[in-house]
Amino acid sequence: MHHFVNPADTYVRKVDIRRTYVEDVARYLSLMTKQPYDYCLNFVSTLVGPGGAMEMKDPEVMVLRRGENGDREKVFTTFGGFLQSVYSENQMLSPSMTAYIHPDKQKSILALYIDGNLQLRKEAKHEMFVAQMAGDEIKRKIQNSKQTTFKIKNNSLSGAHSSPYTILWNKSSHSTLTSTCRVAVSYGNTNNEKFLYGNRHYWCPDVARNNIISIINHTDLEKVAAVMTKYGLKAPSVELVMSLLERSTENYWRSTEEMARLRLLVEALDDTQRSAFAYVSDLYHLSLGNDEFVREFFRRMSKHDLEPITDMDEADKWTSKKMMDDNLLAFVGMLCSEELGGGTLNNVHGDNTNLKLKDVRPKDYGVFAATVRNVHETLDYYEDFIRAFWVTPNLPASVFQAPSIIRRGAIASDTDSTIFTVQHWTMWYRGQLDFTKESEDVASTAVYLAGQLIRHVLATTSGAMGVAKQFVNKLSMKNEFYFKVFFLTSRAKHYYAYQAAQEGNVFKKMKKEIKGVALRNSNIPPSITKKSNALLTYVMDSALRLEEIDPRRLLRYVAKVEDSIRSEVYRGSYDLLATVGIKAPDAYKKGEDTPAYQHYLMWEEVFATTYGHAPPPPYGAVKVPVKLEKKIEMKEWLDNMEDQVIADKLRAWNANTKGTMAVMYLPEQVLGMTGIPKEIIAAVDIRPLIAQMMEAFYLILESVGLFMKNADNTRLVSDEKWLLREDWPLPELDIDDLG
Repeated sequence: MHHFVNPADTYVRKVDIRRTYVEDVARYLSLMTKQPYDYCLNFVSTLVGPGGAMEMKDPEVMVLRRGENGDREKVFTTFGGFLQSVYSENQMLSPSMTAYIHPDKQKSILALYIDGNLQLRKEAKHEMFVAQMAGDEIKRKIQNSKQTTFKIKNNSLSGAHSSPYTILWNKSSHSTLTSTCRVAVSYGNTNNEKFLYGNRHYWCPDVARNNIISIINHTDLEKVAAVMTKYGLKAPSVELVMSLLERSTENYWRSTEEMARLRLLVEALDDTQRSAFAYVSDLYHLSLGNDEFVREFFRRMSKHDLEPITDMDEADKWTSKKMMDDNLLAFVGMLCSEELGGGTLNNVHGDNTNLKLKDVRPKDYGVFAATVRNVHETLDYYEDFIRAFWVTPNLPASVFQAPSIIRRGAIASDTDSTIFTVQHWTMWYRGQLDFTKESEDVASTAVYLAGQLIRHVLATTSGAMGVAKQFVNKLSMKNEFYFKVFFLTSRAKHYYAYQAAQEGNVFKKMKKEIKGVALRNSNIPPSITKKSNALLTYVMDSALRLEEIDPRRLLRYVAKVEDSIRSEVYRGSYDLLATVGIKAPDAYKKGEDTPAYQHYLMWEEVFATTYGHAPPPPYGAVKVPVKLEKKIEMKEWLDNMEDQVIADKLRAWNANTKGTMAVMYLPEQVLGMTGIPKEIIAAVDIRPLIAQMMEAFYLILESVGLFMKNADNTRLVSDEKWLLREDWPLPELDIDDLG
């Protein structure tokens, strides 16, 4: 798709720190003093040049340079000298400042290995999606295992590079990978923030001021002016630009004086310059200034109610790989989800997975092809606009500080991904929040445009690093998942969502996506996990139905689950408790002195006479948390025990031990007949036990704005006794069957 990218050989290194600084300062001086730009340029050049009053100093750096035999030596040079040597030798320079031999000079064997695995993974993933859409679960699992294997093979190289115990040890390679990933994800997040939400990372006044000048200096203003005239676009007012600056600075700093200085700069800009600053790679502010233009652009891009192409040769041309890359396939797949009907172009969903859409439903295939054609024709029509405002040398500002950005739309990110919402755009287009087909089409359009812009941003980044022209698009991000609803929790990498599509494959039935060990902890009893899954399902279903969630009903449900756990344990049931194994003493390094085995001896000494003997180890034991970690707690427990015979036995036992404990291991075989002894029930540390089992519930509550739990477990939902009243006035949240 040529509309959003330049020819590969144009993505080259254009880094000249000194020259860029001089030009930017000169531009600022020219605007603020009304002096000619050339005059200011000469003034600044003289000022910071050799012998000037503010001569720029090139700092000294130490470089590890590798010789012909592979040995490294320390070399002292200047930073500028280091960069010049990298450029003159046509080396690639990573974000971690490691330079590599260009592949035109020497090819990397590992790079060839990685490329091979990437291709094999791509083929396996394709077969996985085919099977998935056809409902062949066995084949899907096989192909998923294959693609995962190729992924692991590639990913393991990073670990091998960072380990001195492998033949692949190359410490700098790991840093290269991680720094490149950070840069890519940072550009992904900052691009989406700026493009979709008009949110720029202006964390200090200088960054804002410098970015205004940089955009003006690196934008083809003649193209901008021509496009503005052709499409009748309105230049942003001074007030609109100031609101842009306030939107991008309000979360970081407040200064009336600095804002006044920025206003002076904005007022000094002409219409074309203000348009460049406000609209370049910023769809959000373009729509504020030119609503009808952007609305028409979306309408044309998302159109798929066309007359089908009936000529199959013509249809095949538009659906070929030449006319439709993976990003466009994913986009049109979303637009034509009804025509695809839960299948793909080459595999109609059903029993026979070998049937193609064009053979089974040629009309739907024709609509799909016509939709691809429409996207091409729309982009052809707007190509001059796209190139003037979106395909520019300008990258999002202050990417090195990206981790500190306060995001508005990029709600989550990971090592190699950015997860962002386009809810604003569907509400803007529709005038309301809904889940209509039109909303989905608008959402898909916004995602596609953002993704295409990221391609150019990352290609520009690759060019700056000196990547060979044939590889400038290797560093890429693609539209992988479409989540219809997505709920974040307060914990990193913990979320739940409904996944409606993957890489353009639209599912007939949405998949429930639950991420994070706390939301799907296998150590939690299945009965409790089922209830937490039921709760998050209810929350997501309510969002899909646009129903307001009554927080009282959610809290009531959680409180009753907590109360049921408490009741279960207090009546002697151990069904919800974890189990461990008690081994024979010779299986332990410390023999009978092993703490786990000591629990067996304590049971036999203290409780066996009353409740029954434990079987000879090995056997299964129930792990019961108790609040007996302090001697005063132990004393009070023993003094209040009804059966003082057992209490005396414990006192005697404690005389030979430290006399405190946080857990007891009780023989499961005995508990199966007697339940947890009442003496031990009295010592159960119930609050941490409830908190542990209810962790998923509290994360779900927090995802909808209900924060109840704290680290010390001093507040549980069930502490609010009004939630457990028998005459509860509201309908119960009877949702257990959803789990």
